[in-house]
Amino acid sequence: STSASQKWLISLFFSGALVAVYKDKITINWMLPLGLFILYKTFHNLPFLHFVALMSIVSFFIWVASTKLIRSIKLKYDISYGVYLYGLPVQQLLHFFCPILNVYVYIILSVLISYIIGYFSAIYIEEPAIKLSQNINNRIKKYSNINL
Repeated sequence: STSASQKWLISLFFSGALVAVYKDKITINWMLPLGLFILYKTFHNLPFLHFVALMSIVSFFIWVASTKLIRSIKLKYDISYGVYLYGLPVQQLLHFFCPILNVYVYIILSVLISYIIGYFSAIYIEEPAIKLSQNINNRIKKYSNINL
């Protein structure tokens, strides 16, 4: 039997998958997150409305990420792998040490901490590892006929 939390996670996963599949056909402007937020605040006692609240937050971040200002920001380091790698451990540790956090505070803290760790990982782990890999490949090419 599927629990309520499993149904919740499954619905969030498939919502994200649908957004990814139809990303070229979906247009999000500021009215969608605002409308979903107003819907949530108006009918907040209905059980499915937590999903609407989360969709409001997600659509807000997608809209912000698609603005010209944010898209014009070019980071020196690619933090995506570090965020991917450390995101789950950060979430789990945050939940373990702070189980009473509000779910929205929990999400915000998890994202911020994961971004910070991902940034430092890009600088102090990933960049040196990439340079080391390039040096090793260059030495192998120099002393052998193997093309890597």
